[in-house]
Amino acid sequence: MNQSKKTLKKASGLLFVGCIMLGMAAGFIINHPPIGLFGGLAMGFFVKAGIMVAADQYYPEVEEDYDYDEVVD
Repeated sequence: MNQSKKTLKKASGLLFVGCIMLGMAAGFIINHPPIGLFGGLAMGFFVKAGIMVAADQYYPEVEEDYDYDEVVD
């Protein structure tokens, strides 16, 4: 896996948690923490999915062709 792709996937996890925390903060501000939590959770899933799709689009997997007939034991 490409190093940049790994970095994006790690960042997506951090952004997911950040969205949850922002949602909780918004929930406390409007005095409805569960609504903020679920809103942040939904936004976190959307952000994470978007980053994962972008990572796959911009850093596609490179398939390596192995010629198994040339392998010497």
